[in-house]
Amino acid sequence: MTVEFAVKVRREIDAPAEDLFDAWLDAQSLGKWLKPRGIRETRAETDPRVGGRFRIVMVNDESFEHSGTYREIDRPRRLVFTWSSHATGFRESVVTVTFQPLFELDRGRDPSRRARGRGSQGLAPRGMVGRPA
Repeated sequence: MTVEFAVKVRREIDAPAEDLFDAWLDAQSLGKWLKPRGIRETRAETDPRVGGRFRIVMVNDESFEHSGTYREIDRPRRLVFTWSSHATGFRESVVTVTFQPLFELDRGRDPSRRARGRGSQGLAPRGMVGRPA
């Protein structure tokens, strides 16, 4: 019997969608930002093309390997890949990451630093946390 479920996580980050998208595919960036607390080092290898594979090894007292295959790469909107690790019992799951710019109309205040000079009069990014490496 196969049990299917979905987990949805939403995060707002003060960075252009292109930069965030690229941080998921660049091995050096991935190794920097995908490092949970308690993990000493994260090493990543990526082959960012449809059908290409990735491998992430998180090192502490033990090593934890995560791997998968890229199924869809639609820069900068959508990334779909498989994910297999000790946490999934080494069964493949499918991960879909979507990147959507968030803007709000703010005519009464000075636009944010990011909106200035972009010809986006009155539009400013909102609600930011975190930043890719």
